[in-house]
Amino acid sequence: MIRRKLIFGLVLTVLGTATAAWSQANQIIAIKAGSLFDSNSATLLQNQVILIDHERIADVGPADRVKIPEGAQVIDLGNATVLPGLIDGHTHMFPTRIDGKEADFLHSPFTYRTTISVADAERTLRAGFTSTRDAGSHGTGAADADLRDAINHGVIPGPRMQVCTMPIQTSAEGHLGTWQAEIPDEYSTADSPWEARKAVRKQIMYGADWIKVHADLHSFKDKDGSSFYMPTFTLEELQAIVDEAHRRHAHVAFHTTGSSLADSIEAAGAGDTIEHAFMLTPQLANKIREKGEYLDLTIWRYYDQPYFKTMEAKRKNDPMLESEKVARIAMAAGVKIMFGTGVDSDKFGPYPNGENAKEFEWLVKFGMPPSQAIQAATKIDAEMMGWQGQVGSIEKGKYADIIAVSGNPLKDITELERVKFVMKGGETVRNDMK
Repeated sequence: MIRRKLIFGLVLTVLGTATAAWSQANQIIAIKAGSLFDSNSATLLQNQVILIDHERIADVGPADRVKIPEGAQVIDLGNATVLPGLIDGHTHMFPTRIDGKEADFLHSPFTYRTTISVADAERTLRAGFTSTRDAGSHGTGAADADLRDAINHGVIPGPRMQVCTMPIQTSAEGHLGTWQAEIPDEYSTADSPWEARKAVRKQIMYGADWIKVHADLHSFKDKDGSSFYMPTFTLEELQAIVDEAHRRHAHVAFHTTGSSLADSIEAAGAGDTIEHAFMLTPQLANKIREKGEYLDLTIWRYYDQPYFKTMEAKRKNDPMLESEKVARIAMAAGVKIMFGTGVDSDKFGPYPNGENAKEFEWLVKFGMPPSQAIQAATKIDAEMMGWQGQVGSIEKGKYADIIAVSGNPLKDITELERVKFVMKGGETVRNDMK
């Protein structure tokens, strides 16, 4: 009898705990937003309420219309500016620089760089970037796909991710080993249209959402001492990459700094992305717009970093120094400018994950209105990733990816560098507003 009572009591305890857990898991969350950024209209709406059921937004609207259900958990962000979770369209969770120094693949093990990526994923999320497109795994194969999957399965915290696995390059530039020693390659290599197609197929098999192609290389110097950007693939090879990717319902991200820019724009199609584009002209900008491609400027990484400034001081007429000119050309042409930073270092590096929001300041400094800069990191990037029905705005049915800052980023864009509240999928990641 005593044993039965003990078992019965244990069952009641378990059921009670389960019921409480179920009740908590199913509780409606209500966020009071004194000011809310509508990424569709690029305006601030006042005195809004967001209702969240599980991981989705159940309703949003003025407080006099959206009634908070009895028993709902209320998060009052009335004195803050509430925004959709930010999106970075060009990150690298796996670093090329560790502890502020160039990563040596012989002395920085795969496991250590993977550990850094886990920390950087959480750092990125806590900074308010709830979604990212990771643009290459930097010598760790398809580990970025594993990182994405681990986040999706709730194993580790991090943003929603799309990944590129290993970028595609020609064999002359993409192989890090020598005949004396073999070390992990940073790129998948291809030297003909058919090899290019094979490389695309391999990356998609490994789990790539996007195909990244290095269409040229920089850091070369011509005979007169000026910078020289060497093209890698032929137009035919680039077109093969795009055709194979599109056949498999993937898009292509073109690393193209200069000499390959015209061929990259020609090969790319609607929905593909042009990265960096240091030698952009009004004519090429118009072609990007006409073809429905996206442009990623990555100003902060290449224009404002001591690491590159040291090199640039020794360069003659380096196109990297033309970031403002390029940005203004793209804006004047009405190009779809996405938000991408190129962050790829640990917290000790020159452009670390977690400081992604510094790109906003440069976009605004070079002529983009703050509202448009925020749209680039919400609405535009969501469209670029094909996730416009899931993220990028605070709307009914979308994921409850929500952030907040103390001030008004339309008046001071640097407020986005000081995110105080982060929610991903209805789960509060941080709340420093208390």
